[in-house]
Amino acid sequence: MVSHKLVRAGFVLLLASVSIPLLSQPQAASSLKKSVSVASDATVAGKALKAGDYTLVVKGTDAKFEQDGKVVADVTCTWDSAPSRLDYDSLLVSDSKVVQFQEGGTTTEIDFGQ
Repeated sequence: MVSHKLVRAGFVLLLASVSIPLLSQPQAASSLKKSVSVASDATVAGKALKAGDYTLVVKGTDAKFEQDGKVVADVTCTWDSAPSRLDYDSLLVSDSKVVQFQEGGTTTEIDFGQ
C-alpha cells in the first residue's frame, strides 16, 4: 500500500516537472489570415508582388500571398513577438522587399525569409 502511494506521488511530481515549463512558454499562433495591401511593386523572399491587395495566409512556417484566389507567392516565414502590443496591422517593406507582417492588437510578428 505504501509503495503504491510512493509511485503515484512520483508520477505526479514527474508530470508537474514536465508540464510547468511547457505552460510557461509563450505559444505562437499556428495560423493567420489577413488582408494586406502592397503600395508599390515589391518582392517577398525573391518572389515578385505587384502593387495591389492580397490575402496573407500563414500556416506554421508557410506563408502564401494570394490574389483573386490564386497563390502569387509561397514563402517560408518565422513567428516572432514584438516587445509590446502592436496598435494596427502593418506590412513592412524595406528596399522594395516585404520583410515582416505585424498583427495589430497582438505582439505577433511574422518575418519573411529574404
